Amino acid sequence: AELAKDAPGIGLDGERLPGAPEYNARVAVDYDFDVLGYKTYLQGDVAYVGGFYTGIGTTGMEIGDYTQVGLRGGVQVGAFDVNLFANNLTNSRARVWIDTYSGVANILRPATFGMNVGYKF
Repeated sequence: AELAKDAPGIGLDGERLPGAPEYNARVAVDYDFDVLGYKTYLQGDVAYVGGFYTGIGTTGMEIGDYTQVGLRGGVQVGAFDVNLFANNLTNSRARVWIDTYSGVANILRPATFGMNVGYKF
């Protein structure tokens, strides 16, 4: 995301907007199979967020430039879907935003493990 034209007092045409990395990428793999006649699945994903600035163009603080890894596996039994998950497996503590006035930083949620139970009706 960038300015589409010059904005007097703000920035010039083509300068990146605050929080807009030049590059982002995400790769995910899903694998479905049966176990004892039940639909079972495994999912894995890796996401990369490039560096970005908290101000227009290259002003403010440079943050971002982090990678996250997630895994999920589950089984569907009738209308129920039960899965285990792991988010941010590398426990990256990257800053995702910094308030330029207060200096307060928001960071990625630490490695998180859990279980979800869903019901389709």
